[in-house]
Amino acid sequence: MNSNRLINGKHFIYIFNCLSINLLKELICEVIDNEKIIINDNNLILLLSDKEFIEVKEYLGAMSEDIGCRISVIKLLKVSTNEDLNLLYQLVIDANILKNDYSSLSDLVLYYHNDEKIKKIIKELIIKACASDEIFKIAKAMFSENLNVSKAANKLYMHRNTLNNKLDYLEKNSGLSLREFKDCIALYELMK
Repeated sequence: MNSNRLINGKHFIYIFNCLSINLLKELICEVIDNEKIIINDNNLILLLSDKEFIEVKEYLGAMSEDIGCRISVIKLLKVSTNEDLNLLYQLVIDANILKNDYSSLSDLVLYYHNDEKIKKIIKELIIKACASDEIFKIAKAMFSENLNVSKAANKLYMHRNTLNNKLDYLEKNSGLSLREFKDCIALYELMK
């Protein structure tokens, strides 16, 4: 997949085998920026921020019924370079998680749970998206305190509200939440 622009999006929406791909692109362009749409073979890829995703979500559901396309939503981390976007795209395609209607970064991590090289790449992308490796320090404290925010905050020498704000920030940038079971398992896998 080639894109000559930098994408800083989070939701990776893949529309499969759409016979009316150009019509669908025109319809979607009424709602989002043309720059966020990539056509690859007979498939359409949308890269959306949280706000754009909320605006497009219901619209896409109705369109998939009307035009007869299968839509798969994958919530990933923020990417800032084309290389990172291409890497994530290839990992998603290779993992074959597009068969699900909704997937996330945790599905990708869990698919590659035995592949240390891929896990290291994903971990580096998470650190890059969050601008630090703090998510793993926080996760370690949260796991050692059975996901109790107050106890983890004490262990990290920070106020509970500060930790909650950091958890929100990390979720926004990495797509992983220490409040969601599957995301916790994925983070744990990455830390092994």
